[in-house]
Amino acid sequence: MTSLLTYRNRDLCKTPPFAQFLCLAQILILKILHVFLWLKFSPSLNLNKIEHFSKVSNQKGLTILEIIVTIVIAAILGTVLVQVMSTSLTRSSVPITLLQNIYSISQIIEEMTADYEGLYDEDVKEYDISTLKTYIENGNVSSNTPYYGPYSLDIGYIEFDASYNEIADTSGDDRSLKVTVTSNNQSLTVLFTK
Repeated sequence: MTSLLTYRNRDLCKTPPFAQFLCLAQILILKILHVFLWLKFSPSLNLNKIEHFSKVSNQKGLTILEIIVTIVIAAILGTVLVQVMSTSLTRSSVPITLLQNIYSISQIIEEMTADYEGLYDEDVKEYDISTLKTYIENGNVSSNTPYYGPYSLDIGYIEFDASYNEIADTSGDDRSLKVTVTSNNQSLTVLFTK
């Protein structure tokens, strides 16, 4: 039994905290059972005589051993329940925060897209993406118009080669504008074309 306990203690550093807790609970149960078995079969305590058990078996109610085992099991289960509930409560706000961050970056992109739609030139049948680029580059300063909100930006004109790989636009046509907006640790990339 000692080798089993030593083996389990050595491997605790390789497991996550909840698994460590469960291993420690198992070790505690094994140690308690070891003590109870030692008490029951110890020749010096003289507990394994027939007349002793016949006296105990005639009595009704719970023995102290049964009460102690019940309390230990209830304490272990209570501790496991507290650990599980505390983890779920402390992390319950994470999905809501992520959803709020996604919503705010989506709002920024929606406003940029609305300005993009407003920059359509009927005469040339094209969008004015050079003006849109200026709007986007200055749209994170609250004193500018339009103001989209706080964000950081990666922006540039791109084109695609024959293998459909993205490359920087060196032709000067400026036909496709790639915009990557980052806000609250969330990024969203949009491609605007003439």
